[in-house]
Amino acid sequence: MSRAQTVIAFHGTVKENVQRIIDNGFEAKPVQLDYKRPREMTKWLGRGAYFYIGNPALAWDWAVLGTTSRPSWCGKTPCVIVARLAIGLCLDLQDPRWQREIRRAYDMVTKTEDPPRQTGDHIDDHTGHPLDCAVIEKFCEISGRKIKTVRCVFCEGRNLFPTSHFRDGSHVCISVREEWCKVGIEIIGVCDEWQKLKRLARDSGVY
Repeated sequence: MSRAQTVIAFHGTVKENVQRIIDNGFEAKPVQLDYKRPREMTKWLGRGAYFYIGNPALAWDWAVLGTTSRPSWCGKTPCVIVARLAIGLCLDLQDPRWQREIRRAYDMVTKTEDPPRQTGDHIDDHTGHPLDCAVIEKFCEISGRKIKTVRCVFCEGRNLFPTSHFRDGSHVCISVREEWCKVGIEIIGVCDEWQKLKRLARDSGVY
């Protein structure tokens, strides 16, 4: 469980949002755990501001996709915010030490009267992961620790080559939780062009 580690990470958004983020910080609105409205519980890693670790290309693709698929972003300029994140106390889903407690949170969630169910058919379906979301939120509630970030590897996309288990969309994502957004994120650059983003990533030691 890392407390002092920092990473370079990338947040896809639109240019029109940047000044508000600079002025007010990232928003990490609490997740409304309304199991009867599961498609509102789409934040896979629970509440937080989401970043790609070390992967400017996917952050850029996410921003571009949003300008055609998200009503509030349509017609706007894709943009990526480059930031240095202080990991803090991290619920790292790559670490087996967390798994027993995660399963306990799952047991508590699924014993409710109307437990949430996944609405996405598979890992590449981002329409909703309400059960995962609810389990993460329950874990953070019962752990007795101030979880600052949640990190996970996602193996998405197509096979990298025939019969391969490598996927061309694999990435590491991190959610910076609400109370950590004000102190754990240092913005080091903003790019609304892919070539500029590549240069900044290279200068930051990512490429």
